[in-house]
Amino acid sequence: MVLGQAPPEPVVADGYEEFEVEQVLNHKQHRGRTKYLVQWKNCGPKENTWEPYENLVANGSICQPLETYLQQSGLAVRQPSVA
Repeated sequence: MVLGQAPPEPVVADGYEEFEVEQVLNHKQHRGRTKYLVQWKNCGPKENTWEPYENLVANGSICQPLETYLQQSGLAVRQPSVA
């Protein structure tokens, strides 16, 4: 995000705010769960966050940046569980 620029507006889907993922940068294990370091679109590095897999799946589909990261890292692409 450029200094003085307002943060991007979230998309509201199913009553929840959603932000667009620019890129998945890394992953780690935390308490037995994998978390992914997410760079958000139109946001700076200070806004990067560690997110669980479930937060990167929408409408039964894995977000494209996560799928790309998994393929490039040689990690298995899990199919989202249907709730």
